[in-house]
Amino acid sequence: MLDAPSSFEPGKDYVITVLLARKGMKSGGFQLSSRFSETGGQAGSLRPLDGRTSVTSKEAGSIFYIQHTREGQKLTGETDAKWQFQWQAPIRPAPVTMHVAANAANHDASEFGDSIHTRELTIPPAK
Repeated sequence: MLDAPSSFEPGKDYVITVLLARKGMKSGGFQLSSRFSETGGQAGSLRPLDGRTSVTSKEAGSIFYIQHTREGQKLTGETDAKWQFQWQAPIRPAPVTMHVAANAANHDASEFGDSIHTRELTIPPAK
C-alpha cells in the first residue's frame, strides 16, 4: 500500500507511492502525513506531482497532509488507484513515521461496502 524508501538522506527528494487495490472498488482516496517519530512534529515537506493530489495545510508550525483530489478519486486501473507525490526528507537526521489511511469505495452512497486501510511506516535516516 505504501512504497517509500527504507532509509532517507537528509534534504533529499523521494517519490512516494500509495497503491490501493480491492475487488469491486469504484473509487478511492487517501491521506498521508510525515512526522518525526519522537516528537510528532512535521518531518520534511510534501508536494503534489500531478492533479491527483493536494496538500492541505499551509499554516506555519502545523502538520501537512497530502491527500487525493476530486480527480484523484478516479481509479488508475480496473480495481486499483495509485497516487504519487514528492517527499523532501527533513534536514534533521531523525526517524520519520508516515501515517496513511485509504478508502476503497464501492461508490453506492451508503455506509456499507467501503473498506478502510491504514498503514504506519517508520523510515530511519541513512547511516
